[in-house]
Amino acid sequence: MDEVKRCEIDPSASLVLQNKKSETIQSHVKAKKYLPLSVRQERPKAIAWLIREYGKILTDTQIAKLTSSTKPTVANIRAGNQSQPITEFRNPTDLGLCTYEDLESVVEKGQRKAERDQKAKDKAAKQQSSI
Repeated sequence: MDEVKRCEIDPSASLVLQNKKSETIQSHVKAKKYLPLSVRQERPKAIAWLIREYGKILTDTQIAKLTSSTKPTVANIRAGNQSQPITEFRNPTDLGLCTYEDLESVVEKGQRKAERDQKAKDKAAKQQSSI
């Protein structure tokens, strides 16, 4: 806006693009997009892959957010209650359900939470044994 005001005052001046501001502007709002039927059918494979790879780290809510699914769906797949057994596992980033950066950030959060929980258990066990 300062650049526009400067050019309004001096008509002979030309606008100069400020790269810093243009690079930092990003849309953080995920737009709901249509998922083709083939991708929707692959979603349980992606959920199963996440459970197999990061089952101890990620919660059902985190997996549901990554794959645009629901918690009951993730819980059913985790418990093995789906109508057809899942024999093939697919990475959700390969299917386009989430980005690699999203997956990495969620896994890092899960690992930090798991470490905090482990420290709390160790601390409680240590206090229990000292009593």
